[in-house]
Amino acid sequence: MKHKRATRGAALLGLAIALGSGAGLVHAQPIAWNAAKSNLGIGTNAGTTGVTGSNNQALGTGAGNNVTGTNDIAIGNGAGNNVSTNWNLAIGEGAGTNVSGKNANQAIGYYAGTNVVGGWNQTMGRSAGENVTGDYNNSNGYAAGQFVTGNRNDAAGSNAGQRVTGSDNEAYGTSAGSNVTGNANQAYGSGAGSSVNFFDTFF
Repeated sequence: MKHKRATRGAALLGLAIALGSGAGLVHAQPIAWNAAKSNLGIGTNAGTTGVTGSNNQALGTGAGNNVTGTNDIAIGNGAGNNVSTNWNLAIGEGAGTNVSGKNANQAIGYYAGTNVVGGWNQTMGRSAGENVTGDYNNSNGYAAGQFVTGNRNDAAGSNAGQRVTGSDNEAYGTSAGSNVTGNANQAYGSGAGSSVNFFDTFF
């Protein structure tokens, strides 16, 4: 088992050096490599502080610090810091920071998916999916799906699905489905279904 981990670690380090050489990163960026735990950091202060988990990769200045989980990937300056669970992916400056609770959260975008307690949440867009407590929530669009407490809520569109408390709600359209309390509400269209405190469908 140790031999297999060492072989995998060496392969990861070799790949990182090869990629860095092709992109001109090796001469410009420091590399932190923990052979015992197969943790890799590329960039100034990337993956150098408080990383106690294993098989984690961080690329970007100050990325991937204070990580106690395993198999977490952070790409972007300051991405993927303060992560205590496993199999999380953060791409974008500051994305995927302060993640706890459960596993497999994915955040893509500038400061997307920050302050998340839960698992299997997926977000894409600048500042999307911030301050989420729950599981299986999806958001796509600028600032979509912020301040959500519940499970399986979907939001697509700029500022859609913000400040939602409940589960199985859907919001599609700019600023649709915001300020919602309840379950299984559906909002389609710009500004539809906002400030809802019961179960209904809006077009």
